Amino acid sequence: MTLLEDPPPRVLDVRPWADPVLDQLGHDPRSRYTEMFWLPLLGPSATFLARRFADGLEDRPAGFRLGVEDAARMLGLGARGGRRGPFQRTVGRLAMFRLVHLEDDVVLARRRLPGLTRVQAGKLPAALREAHEAWRAAELKTPALPVLRERARSLALTLLQVGEGPEEVRAHLRRLQFHPALTDEALGWAVRRHTGGKVEWRPGGKPHRPPDPG
Repeated sequence: MTLLEDPPPRVLDVRPWADPVLDQLGHDPRSRYTEMFWLPLLGPSATFLARRFADGLEDRPAGFRLGVEDAARMLGLGARGGRRGPFQRTVGRLAMFRLVHLEDDVVLARRRLPGLTRVQAGKLPAALREAHEAWRAAELKTPALPVLRERARSLALTLLQVGEGPEEVRAHLRRLQFHPALTDEALGWAVRRHTGGKVEWRPGGKPHRPPDPG
C-alpha cells in the first residue's frame, strides 16, 4: 500500500532525505525565504506540512511517525482519504517539487529546501520576482571571501566523502555559483585532504599522485 493509493496508510514513517549540499546551503522550511518565495508556489497546506516535517526531524533526526488523520487536522484539511483526498494531494504537491520522496508508506523529507530555479522564480508575481532577484544578489555579496572559501572547501570534502568524483564535485560547486577560481582551489584542497596528501587535482586534468621527493 502506498500513500497515494486508496485507502492510504493511517501512519506515515517520516525520515530525512539526506543531501550534503542542501543540508548546508538550503533554506529552512520555517524561514523567511520559504514564506516569501516557496509559499506562492506550494500553497499554504504544502508549506505548513514541510514545516511540520522539519519540526519533527529537528526533534527526532533519525525519523518519526505521523498519524495521517491527525496531520490532516493540524493543517485544517478534511479527513477524506484516497489519492484525491486533500492530505494526499498536499503530500503529492511536495513530491512534485521534489521536496519529499515517497516510498510506500515512508516519506523522505528534505530538512532544507533549495533556492528557486530561474523557471520557478519566473512564476512568481512581479513584485516577488524582483524581491527574489534582490535576495539572491545580496546573498552572493554578503559572505566575505574567507567564509566562502571555507564553505566551498567543506562542501567539496563532504561530497568526496560520500563518493562523488572530482568533476562531479566541481559541477556541484559551479551550479551553486561559486567563482571558478574558488571552486578549483577548494576542490584541490579537498582532494588533498581526502587522500591524506597522496593525490593532487588540477583543473582540466585527472587526479594524480605527486612525485616522491625521495
